[in-house]
Amino acid sequence: MPSSNAATTSSLKASRSRVRGWTLPDFCRRASLPNANQPDLEAALFSIKCFVAAMLALYLSLRVGLTRPFWALGTVYLVSQPLSGMVISRGLFRFLGTLAGSAVTLLLVPTLVNEPLVLSAALAIWIGFCLYIARLDRTPRAYAFQLAG
Repeated sequence: MPSSNAATTSSLKASRSRVRGWTLPDFCRRASLPNANQPDLEAALFSIKCFVAAMLALYLSLRVGLTRPFWALGTVYLVSQPLSGMVISRGLFRFLGTLAGSAVTLLLVPTLVNEPLVLSAALAIWIGFCLYIARLDRTPRAYAFQLAG
């Protein structure tokens, strides 16, 4: 008889923990990170590639004589992603966003150069529109709208 009471008590505790959404063994498995300190060859290779690309971008920007060559480093690390498809799409959206933003700037600034308040309002509306669209679109396309604004 005592064994059936113990089994009932343990099943009651297990059902209570399932109601909360986890059991103690599941929690322990999620909390432990067995491979966290193991060196990952792919991560190390990706890190080395990013570093080499950043140094190449810095060298080229210094060689060309840009006034702020450190922006090249930020661009490399901003665009780099561990999966190659993400790098290509992010680079494409970065290019399209920069192209759209520069086209709107070339359209607005020469037209409204003599009216600074109207120019400021027009740029604020453009930036607000781009930010609104970027927040609505939760795909990688939103990156183009963020850069266009």
